[in-house]
Amino acid sequence: MRRMILYLLGIGLMVYLAALYESSLLVAVLALQILAPIPSCILGWRAAKGLNARLSVPIPAADKGEEILVELQLQNSSRLSILHAEVKLAYWNQFRNRKTIKKYTLRVNAKGRSTYQFKIASERCGNIKICVERLRVWDYLGLLGFSAAGGQQETVSVLPSFFEFPVDGGEELPGLAGETDEFDTRRGGDDPSEIFQIRSYRPGDRPQNIHWKMTARSEELMVKEFSLPIRYQTAVFLDLHGEAGEGKCWDGADAYLEMALSLSFGLLEAERRHYVIWYERDAGELCRKRVEKPEDIHELTGMLFRAMPYTEEFDLEDFCRRKYPGETFSVSYRLDLKCRLWKGGVLEWEKTAP
Repeated sequence: MRRMILYLLGIGLMVYLAALYESSLLVAVLALQILAPIPSCILGWRAAKGLNARLSVPIPAADKGEEILVELQLQNSSRLSILHAEVKLAYWNQFRNRKTIKKYTLRVNAKGRSTYQFKIASERCGNIKICVERLRVWDYLGLLGFSAAGGQQETVSVLPSFFEFPVDGGEELPGLAGETDEFDTRRGGDDPSEIFQIRSYRPGDRPQNIHWKMTARSEELMVKEFSLPIRYQTAVFLDLHGEAGEGKCWDGADAYLEMALSLSFGLLEAERRHYVIWYERDAGELCRKRVEKPEDIHELTGMLFRAMPYTEEFDLEDFCRRKYPGETFSVSYRLDLKCRLWKGGVLEWEKTAP
């Protein structure tokens, strides 16, 4: 814009001088000054048509406050060098929807490729969306800009922090009746409906568990080891019901997700297999994640990054019973948006203000 203003002022000055002195030389200079932008803009437009941008994030995960490396590759397929390309890079946290804009001026050689690296950071957890919001190539006089191909979007997960959550690992849980189709893949049990493995006889094995066909083939005593049914006795209900308008900008996402994930990790360390259950507003359905190993915590984090508070009021536990009839839990936790944790209907823990 500044160059355009200077250019127009220059035209005005030249018109004034040409009229004042009635010089053919000044008229020729004025004509050249008026016509020069035409080929410059045509070449700039052609260069913009041959420019493509590709955005990438080598490591799509980071901790809060950690620098995130973003790479922008510009491919120029035209025979014209680009001396002034303006890139507007935008990124935002999906829980807040407040964009941060950064502008850069770049250049690319004819028939060339240039890779530029930028660093951003976020002090809040959640999915960070990054995109080239605008890519513009300016003509060689810097008067007009032409849009080039852009608009690609990448996502980076900024992970929440964990803290040690007190879970009573020695608490006795009552056994739950009922059938299950899930069995432990690491150890055997006493459920005859499913065989865990066939192995050599060990002292103390029951004679009725001997596998006579395998014994005859191998010429040594072989026994059937039955499977261990898996019954999830603990559930964590994430109650995301909030006030109107809270769903558009979830400022309390960090505290809530850190508490929910720390609770889940604490249960896992106490060897408590469990379900984490919540209602997903955008999908309009009840979601749940089975947690039985550390990798499940990472998957749960990604799933919860898509969750948002909602204004609808309903009983989450009743919704779960209707969707999964026959399932019961010995222990149930409920975490509300104020970071209050209820266990069996009794307030067990509340996050205090720093």
